Amino acid sequence: MPKTPTYKAIWAPIYFEPIIGSGEKLTIAVVAVSEGGEFKIRQSIRQCVVKAMYGNKSDQFNALIELIISSLTSHLSKTKILENWNVPMQGVVLGKIKSTSSSDIIGVLRQAVMLTSSLSSLDFYANDQENDQYSSDNTWSKLLKDITINNHPSFDRYFDREFKVVSEARAAKIFFLSDRSAINTERLRPNNIGTDLDKNKARLLDLFAIKDHDNFFTRSTHELIVYRPTEDDITFSKRQMKRLNDALLTLEEVGDRHSIIVTPVNTPQQALKRIERAELNLIA
Repeated sequence: MPKTPTYKAIWAPIYFEPIIGSGEKLTIAVVAVSEGGEFKIRQSIRQCVVKAMYGNKSDQFNALIELIISSLTSHLSKTKILENWNVPMQGVVLGKIKSTSSSDIIGVLRQAVMLTSSLSSLDFYANDQENDQYSSDNTWSKLLKDITINNHPSFDRYFDREFKVVSEARAAKIFFLSDRSAINTERLRPNNIGTDLDKNKARLLDLFAIKDHDNFFTRSTHELIVYRPTEDDITFSKRQMKRLNDALLTLEEVGDRHSIIVTPVNTPQQALKRIERAELNLIA
């Protein structure tokens, strides 16, 4: 029989009513406080959902959530008592406090999200079409391309390249292709693991084609940059994260067999450092 979890804590949802008096409340975050005083607060709405709901006002909404979380963090740092928090603005409500057990505080937060936040399970861009990989304003690759060009405008000519091994074959699609490096990128999300894994394998195959036909250039880097959520992302279950880690290991093993680097990252800034390292010989 599995062992009974021994980590005991209380948790509560944090609700926000965008239109005061409407009765419509969003679970924007969850908070957990252990018996020993450890606490964590995490946003419970994924960024893609915020973007889909609020469009060009999503940054303001995220800033509002950060303010609310900062207020509760300051309160708990001083008191460790959840019940007497003075909310920082109208429309913010601390939900019912409940007790639970888990393996750790992240497990408690995952329970809280599962029980209170339906929006945490949504991914408005989970079904992006293959042809939208390098064009959708909402894709990971668009974020990475924008931040790279913003920092290095001369790199613009290296993005969204195609490479034909033979005239009859399908052109290999390469996210970033220069004389020095060939870099592809893709997302690997726990809630879309099958489709994302297939897409990553396709990006690897395109890199294989480039590497095997580097007749004119001796590129020093052939790399697949894989965006993945952090290990402690509470909007995904432990089972989902295990599947993600298994899929990432598969990609790394395939890459190793063909001398292709597979690098997981959590942010565009981390991915930018990989491109800079490959193209400018900067140490990431």
